[in-house]
Amino acid sequence: MLKSSVRGDLSRLFKQVIAKKCIISPNNNNNNNNNNNTTNCGGFTYQPILDHHLSSSFPPSDSNTSSIINNNNNTTINNSNNNTTINNNSTILTNLLNPTIISKPIQIQSIPSINKKTLFIGDYQTPIALQLAKVFKMKPMDLAKELSEQVLLLDSSSSSLNNLQNNLQNNLQKNLQNEINLENNLGNSMIEKLEIVNQGQISIYLKENYVKNKLIEMFTIFDPKNINKPNLQNNNLQNNNLQNNVTNKNDNLGNKKIKVIIDFSSPNMAKRMHVGHLRSTIIGECISRILENDPQQRFTVKRVNHVGDFGTPFGMLVAYLEIENISLENLFKNLTSTEQLEKIESIYKISKKRFDSDEHFKKLAQEKVILLQKGNDEKVLEIWKFLLKISREELNTIYEKLNISLEEMGESFYSEFIVKVIDELNEKKLLKESEGALCLFTNDNVTNNEVDNVTKSSDDNNSSDKVDNEKNVPLIVKKADGGYTYDTTDITCLWYRLNQLKGDWLIYVVDVGQSLHFKNIFKVAEITNWIQEMNKDIIWMNNNDYNNNTINKEENDNNINDNNKRRRIARIDHVDFGVVLDEEKKKFRTRSGETIKLNDLLEEAVRRAYHIIKEKNEERCKENENIEKMTEEQLQHASKVIGYGAIKYADLKTNRSTNYIFSYDKMLDFKGNTAVYILYTYARICSIIDKSKFSNEELNNLQFEILNNLNLINSIKENESEWRLILKLIEYEDILNLVIDKLEPHHLCEYLFDLSNNFSAFFRDCKVNNLNDLNLMKSRLFICESVKRIMNHGLYLLGLQTLNRL
Repeated sequence: MLKSSVRGDLSRLFKQVIAKKCIISPNNNNNNNNNNNTTNCGGFTYQPILDHHLSSSFPPSDSNTSSIINNNNNTTINNSNNNTTINNNSTILTNLLNPTIISKPIQIQSIPSINKKTLFIGDYQTPIALQLAKVFKMKPMDLAKELSEQVLLLDSSSSSLNNLQNNLQNNLQKNLQNEINLENNLGNSMIEKLEIVNQGQISIYLKENYVKNKLIEMFTIFDPKNINKPNLQNNNLQNNNLQNNVTNKNDNLGNKKIKVIIDFSSPNMAKRMHVGHLRSTIIGECISRILENDPQQRFTVKRVNHVGDFGTPFGMLVAYLEIENISLENLFKNLTSTEQLEKIESIYKISKKRFDSDEHFKKLAQEKVILLQKGNDEKVLEIWKFLLKISREELNTIYEKLNISLEEMGESFYSEFIVKVIDELNEKKLLKESEGALCLFTNDNVTNNEVDNVTKSSDDNNSSDKVDNEKNVPLIVKKADGGYTYDTTDITCLWYRLNQLKGDWLIYVVDVGQSLHFKNIFKVAEITNWIQEMNKDIIWMNNNDYNNNTINKEENDNNINDNNKRRRIARIDHVDFGVVLDEEKKKFRTRSGETIKLNDLLEEAVRRAYHIIKEKNEERCKENENIEKMTEEQLQHASKVIGYGAIKYADLKTNRSTNYIFSYDKMLDFKGNTAVYILYTYARICSIIDKSKFSNEELNNLQFEILNNLNLINSIKENESEWRLILKLIEYEDILNLVIDKLEPHHLCEYLFDLSNNFSAFFRDCKVNNLNDLNLMKSRLFICESVKRIMNHGLYLLGLQTLNRL
């Protein structure tokens, strides 16, 4: 486990400064509790401070100081008698100094990638003096100067960074003193110097030994042997007893972890997967891997495949097969699973037309759905189970190619809990009847007319998505004919994940078109009191504070609403994403207008990658006779790694909230921000290490020596590109924290691209092999191995395999 990121180290020092400057008096009694102009935080009473920015880990787009981006600054104020009166919004101070989330970083920008021609002074910068100047009624330059002086004082006199967070938290919680205790000493100081630039921005220069220590720490933590992989025996494991698999796991210190349940991929059964399923599958897998490999080990993760296996389409298929007297055995004789699904899809298209035009067939299909949902018709269940079986064969083929791991918990899984959940909603008087249907409004201001007009389009099982422009969108819990809808299963699913699986953080990776639907579904958790507080900051709570501020799950299995229990805190996110477009910026389809099947898309990428790699290899062999020609087996393997990886990376490097243009040519380019370029950089590093002529045993001994003797690392500040490379390396955990907080994988892609560029500059400027200075050679080989480890780790998180030769 990493002790802390660079941003975390700087942030804790800086928070002591702000806490020190804002303290008014210890809260020894309750006299000040009713003062609306103060904030009670950790036993101290603070004046309200700042109305925006500071609680955010990263800068908001509307910031007046948007030129300064990520990370935290070290600035320490040692004025114990400075009882500044501040009359501003208190939200920021509450967030900043709340002991429960004291580990949440504040705003600082790290030095940009070496290929970005941006004017930047120092290793890090912070705009904090600009942000707080008005709050403290000081000029930005004066405040920056005061902060800079004090941070250097604290940095040179404080104790271990590892104790700093506990020191800050403990002092914030004491009621008996008026000052933050800064007596402990920092053995390894961080800051070499601070400079004030651009009217109050503070530039931070890190000490070389601090950076070396961070490098060694990361080298150890991100050993490939430490990568956590999902413990599933097959890709799309059909769930029989998931509840037993989601027990509350503790770390080796006995601390309870945050239980994350992530819902992704979720295709409809009895259909082939198409390009529309690509983004949810890839994004969900990436987020799962990142949470499973959190350097702070905060999470235990359950991956869930919420397949569509319970709705009207199955009723149509069963009705059509019955009317036409079609035997499944004869229909699918001598067909592969893919051919069987194609046959089912053709039958579905016919049955859908009949459903829309034939009232008798429509009624029969609806009856079959109800029989399926009740589960008491053996013939219907037999057809349904067979359709699911052939669907899983196709799913597992796709998931194996993309290296996706999931546990299947489809809509039908929740059927046995639906009645119980509806009864609970009725008991809480949350359901309203409309033309025989039961509706749930998440908006309190609902008129009778609105109730009367919400069941018109409920037959498609997705009516809530049809009225996304209306003020009050209902959730149809039960149709007039007794059938259930997507709303029903989604509400029941939410209930199950919160109350049975006892999830702390629920993540739904579903396209942006479902935003309104999930907004209303998530509201149900609050209006039912299944949770008492939605809190985005639970990921920043330390284990003790999180457990002390939430319900004891083991002691409260059945009654989570007991007022004598602690408040139930949870986080629920809809990770939305845009659609895949073709190069003409239209929906990605075949020439005939059909949706492109996902398997066909993947195979085309592999085919193109094969020809590109083969051509490149032949060119290099002609240029250099010492280069070996790749074997057919090597070409086949490399084309799959590149082909699948290119598709994944092209998706993940795009901000998920936007649409992205699918282009084989661009994603398979060896230049620019592509998977091919990054994988090539990785292979290049492997080649450099191999050419060192060191055996594996000698390399292991070299690494062991350096890990035990910091002085064996060369003076890394002598060469700018070497220094910039290592600064980028030690930023890795901060990037992972950013992705976890925002659930945006494109930040990791950008980081790996920047790291690749920084390595190229390092290799251009710094010779590695065949040096007369053996110690320098060993030092730079260690740096190469460190880059290799971080790239291997980051590529795994993105779902990409690596190649030692390309």
